[in-house]
Amino acid sequence: MKRFQTVLLVTAALLGGNAAVGGAMALAQPAAAQSSPASGDLIMDLTPAEATKQAGFPVKVPRYQPAGKYYPTLAYKRSASQVVISYHGNAGNPFFLRIHPGEWKEVSFAKGKAYVGKQPEKYDDMTVFMWEEEKGLVYELASGLSGDELKKIAESVDVWDPAVTEWPEVKMQSENTEELTREEAEEKFGSPFKVPTLLPPGTTLSYGYTKGKESSSVDIYNQTPGKTSNFLSIDVSKESLEEIKKSVTKPETIKPVKIGTIQGFSFQTPGSSYRNPELTHFNSLLWEDKGITYRMTSDMTLEQMINVAEWFR
Repeated sequence: MKRFQTVLLVTAALLGGNAAVGGAMALAQPAAAQSSPASGDLIMDLTPAEATKQAGFPVKVPRYQPAGKYYPTLAYKRSASQVVISYHGNAGNPFFLRIHPGEWKEVSFAKGKAYVGKQPEKYDDMTVFMWEEEKGLVYELASGLSGDELKKIAESVDVWDPAVTEWPEVKMQSENTEELTREEAEEKFGSPFKVPTLLPPGTTLSYGYTKGKESSSVDIYNQTPGKTSNFLSIDVSKESLEEIKKSVTKPETIKPVKIGTIQGFSFQTPGSSYRNPELTHFNSLLWEDKGITYRMTSDMTLEQMINVAEWFR
């Protein structure tokens, strides 16, 4: 059964150079051209040790984390030789660490080269702290957290030691193919599927395909969320609705809803946003139509989401 987490979409987006968590968070860049990258370019749900083997360079992780409980998710993109670690909690500012080869302007920092400031073309209005550790290996730390807090995290980054830094058990690794057209996504999925034809203003859909050990799915999300555009992700699979309901993180929030003439369900998906540190969850809709299950997650209201869902064609 495919495990769904909003944070995985965020990680995929960061690795792709676009992206987002919530209408609250966007790494705004021009939309990437549609292409057909090699299957399995993006490998999700890795441990630091597994990512080190994939990347061929040491993948270090923070030992210091801000107050609160954070859940890390790690992914590696082969074509770009990039690692991204996303840290999300049920509340508070998420933060993201990108590790890749490269060079940056040198400024004073205990570990060597460093830079703190803004990169709006890549990270919208998040604060960015960048430094170099091993020669030619750049670390980029981005968040709505303060520069001082990012510096504390950066100074704690070190080789992963399971005895020092706990890492969640990885049960279901998956590989993701990004930047597909709808037709390419349907070909990989093995059948046509419906998409929303009524979208919130400023929404640009992007398609990806995720292949796990036990199942596969199409990932559809708003490629350009930001201050005036909502976060929107849609998971399309052939997994049964009842099986997916079993994987809902907060089953006590599941409620029946009508989507046109279809019986569906709403529930809450834990998540966080750097623009809205008070945000603790996103709304989710789940329904089945002609053997295909759709799961939509957004920071829109439930009423707005039902309206979008009723316009799937």
